[in-house]
Amino acid sequence: MVFGKEYWERIFLKKEDPWGYSSCGYERRRYERQTEVIKRYCAEPSNILEIGCAEGVYTLLLAKDFPAAKIVGIDISNTALDRVRGNCRNHSNVSFIEQDVVSLLKRPGFFNGGFDVVVHSGMLPFLMPRLTIENSLTEYFSNLLGLLTERGILVTSNECDAVTWLPMKVCYHLLNHHSRQVYCARYRDWNPFRKKYCSYDVRVFTAAGSCSRTASFRRVERVESTAGIKTSPRNNAGSGPVVESVPASGGLSQPPASPAN
Repeated sequence: MVFGKEYWERIFLKKEDPWGYSSCGYERRRYERQTEVIKRYCAEPSNILEIGCAEGVYTLLLAKDFPAAKIVGIDISNTALDRVRGNCRNHSNVSFIEQDVVSLLKRPGFFNGGFDVVVHSGMLPFLMPRLTIENSLTEYFSNLLGLLTERGILVTSNECDAVTWLPMKVCYHLLNHHSRQVYCARYRDWNPFRKKYCSYDVRVFTAAGSCSRTASFRRVERVESTAGIKTSPRNNAGSGPVVESVPASGGLSQPPASPAN
């Protein structure tokens, strides 16, 4: 199935905030973890591109956390963008583009000068069918990474499950071929929207050789915590999210801090 404009318009017309992004603690923690790595690797970005901004829940957080940055959100759904413009109306540093991102990245000179941060989260599994059919996977990731400034970073977070593992394996293989992964963490949190524990990753990529922060760690660290996490009805013991920080070669190894009980 190719997820095009008609598909996304139906989703957003059927229900406002269809995945509960604005009210779900699971999503908020995921957003906060992405923001944390942005601050760690590019503390004062001049501009940020968010691909697949939907109704702008994360866009609004970016606007608050980086008030000096110019933030551009892209989404294919006019319905979603009508809502996000309302959500971000008090932030003059935010603008939006209604466009199919695959076609937009093929446009020469889309953004002269590049972005310090590109956020591309949750969308890659949906883009894979089209990119595979068009045989344009390599072109897409090359164009995507071409948006970065010399110090720029690509931040991505995607769910890890039986449906997404294969497309994400392909995506990350291509990203590692064209860029340098400097950070990777995996989380397992309780998702009240789905009523189960869900796993997702947070990764940071830079243009090859552009990151000056290096370390020699090659171990996996695990942290368990129940702070702020709703316990699964099937698990009264209260085991919380599992955090794994998987340091990339030459990258930062420490996971985001996880509060103790």
